[in-house]
Amino acid sequence: MPTGAESSIQVFLQDKSYKITKKEVRRIVKRIFKLEKFSPINVNIIFTDNKQIRKLKKEYFGIDSVTDVISFNMDDDLLGEIYISLPQARSQANELGISIKTEVKRLIIHGLLHLFGYDHENADDNNKMFEKQERYLKMVG
Repeated sequence: MPTGAESSIQVFLQDKSYKITKKEVRRIVKRIFKLEKFSPINVNIIFTDNKQIRKLKKEYFGIDSVTDVISFNMDDDLLGEIYISLPQARSQANELGISIKTEVKRLIIHGLLHLFGYDHENADDNNKMFEKQERYLKMVG
């Protein structure tokens, strides 16, 4: 991984239905980089809608359904891109009885963990990833 001292965290608000500040997103991303002892590198976080995330899931995974978060690893200059569906985040927050703010933070962390190489393809990996995700969620406040 690149060893530069500063990362570029780009935040794109394609869906503006939930007001999260770019500063808050950057704070969360920087904290997770530090917790993972991961050298800072560029990452893009894109807040989008169900239509766009469904299109991405169909195009890249062959599955025609809405999801909450999709991560794409890129290259040495850009760790990756994380797409988060704000309508799906809102729906999940309502189902879980939590704030959308908490669910959005969880999805940012989840997307970053995927970029760092974590997955949930089997039960053991699933448990490790979700345990770490929930621990980090508590730590980012």
